[in-house]
Amino acid sequence: MANEEQVNVLKQGVAFWNDWRKGNPSIQYVDLTGARLRGANLANADLRGANFAGNDLREANLSYADLTNAILSDAVITNANLSGANLSKANLWWANLWNSNLSGATLFAAELWHANLVNANLSEANLEQADLSCAQFVETNLTRANLTGARVYGLAAWNNELAGAVQNDLVITDTLEPSVMVDDFEIAQFVYLILNHHKLRKLFNAVTERGVLILGRFSDHGLELLRASLPS
Repeated sequence: MANEEQVNVLKQGVAFWNDWRKGNPSIQYVDLTGARLRGANLANADLRGANFAGNDLREANLSYADLTNAILSDAVITNANLSGANLSKANLWWANLWNSNLSGATLFAAELWHANLVNANLSEANLEQADLSCAQFVETNLTRANLTGARVYGLAAWNNELAGAVQNDLVITDTLEPSVMVDDFEIAQFVYLILNHHKLRKLFNAVTERGVLILGRFSDHGLELLRASLPS
C-alpha cells in the first residue's frame, strides 16, 4: 500500500511536494504503490528516491497524468497504468516499467536510458526523439508507436510487436559519435555492428562455430536427409 502521508502531500501540488521533499532529506524513498493519481498534474515533480534508494509506483494508476519534466529515475513502475499520460522530457533513467500500460502515452524527448520496458504496452505511444540508449525492449508492444528520431544506441530489442510503427531516423550511435540513422528498430544493433567492422570477425566465427555444432548433432544419415531437403 502507498504511504498515505506522501500521497496527501503530493495531492497538494507539485510546488508543495518539491518543497516538502527538500525539507525532509531523511526520506529514503517515495512509496506510491497502487496510488490513484489518474489525471494528476505532476509536471516537474521530483519523485526520485534519496541516496539512490529509488521510488515505488508499482500498480499505480497514472493514466492521463501530466508528468512532463518529472524526475522518475530508478523508479519501480511495474504493472502500472500510464495510458495516455504525458511523460514528455521526463527523466526515467534506470526505471523499471515491466508489464506496464503506456498505450497512447506521450514520451516525446523522454530520457529512458537503461529503462526496462520488457512486456510493456507502448501501442500508439509517441516516443519521438526519446533517448532509449541501453533500454530493454523484449516482447514489447509497439504497435503504431511513433519512434521517429529516437536514439537507440545500445538498445536490446527482441521479439517486439511493431506493426504500423513509425521507425524513421533512428539514431544508432552514441551522443559523442557522428549521428548514423536507420529506419528499422530491430536491426539497429546489427547495423551498428557492421559499422564497427573490426568486430565482425567475432560474429562470423561465432555463427560458423554454432553452425558446426548444430550439424554435428546429425548422424551421417540424418545429415544426408538434411542436405536433400535443402533447395538446390
